[in-house]
Amino acid sequence: MRTIFLKDIKLTRKSLLIWLTVMFITAGMAVLEYPMIAKEADTLVSTLGTLPRIVRILFGVEGLNFQQSTDFYITMYFWYCLVVFTHAVYVGATIIAREERDRTAEYIFSKSYKRSEIVTAKILVGIFHVAVMALATWVVNVVLLLPLLEGESILGIINITTLGMFVTQLVFFGIGLFCTAVFKIYRLGLSTAMMVLLGSFVAAVTIEYLGNVAYLNFLTPFRYFPAMQVVSEGISLIYLLISAAIAGGTIYLTYRSYNKRDLLT
Repeated sequence: MRTIFLKDIKLTRKSLLIWLTVMFITAGMAVLEYPMIAKEADTLVSTLGTLPRIVRILFGVEGLNFQQSTDFYITMYFWYCLVVFTHAVYVGATIIAREERDRTAEYIFSKSYKRSEIVTAKILVGIFHVAVMALATWVVNVVLLLPLLEGESILGIINITTLGMFVTQLVFFGIGLFCTAVFKIYRLGLSTAMMVLLGSFVAAVTIEYLGNVAYLNFLTPFRYFPAMQVVSEGISLIYLLISAAIAGGTIYLTYRSYNKRDLLT
C-alpha cells in the first residue's frame, strides 16, 4: 500500500501544483487589492449598496461594511472556499477513477494487493492533497494577509475558519469519491460530482438570499461553516457531526462499490 501511495503522490504532484498556483494567485490578488479597499472603504460600501442583494451574495460581500479587517478576510475566505471545494470534489472524483480513465485498472488491481488496500492508498493520497490545499491556504493567509490585516487580532479567526474549511473539503472529497464509485463511466462520475458542487453553491446562495430558512443549511456543505457564523459563534458541533457522517458514509460506500464492481479496463 505504501508503494501505491508514494507512486500516486508522484503522479499527481503536477495537478496539485496547478491548484496551489490558483490559490496563490487568488491570495496575491487580495494582497494587491487590500490597500486600495482599506483606503476607499466608504466608497466601496456605497458602491456595493447600489448592487442587487443577490449580486452581493454571489461575490461574498453581503452584510460586510469593510470597516474592520475581518470583513476583508471573510470576503477572501469566500473565494478561497470556491477554489478548495472545487479542488476537493475534483480529487475525490479522479483519484481512483483515473485508473479506469487511463485503462490501467486491470494492471494495478491485478497486483498482489487486496482491492481494499489499493482503494485505501488512493483515498489517503486524496486526503493528502486536500490537507495540503488547506495548509497552503492557512500559510498564505498568515504570511501574506495577516500583516496587512493587523495581524494578531485575526489569527484566531484564520485558524478556526481554516478548520471549518478543511472539514468541508473532506465532505466534498467524499462526495467526489462516491459519484465516481457509483458511475462506471469516468466522465459521468466527474460531471455528476461537479454538478453536485454547483447545486450546493446555488442552494447556499438561495438560502442566504431568502434569509429566514437557516434550518435548510443542512442541505448544502457551503452553509455548514460560513465565515461570519464561525467568527461569531465558533464551529457548530451539529454540522461537524453531519460533516463526519457524510465524509465517513461516502468513503464507506466507495469501499463497498469498488469491492463489488467490475472495473473498466
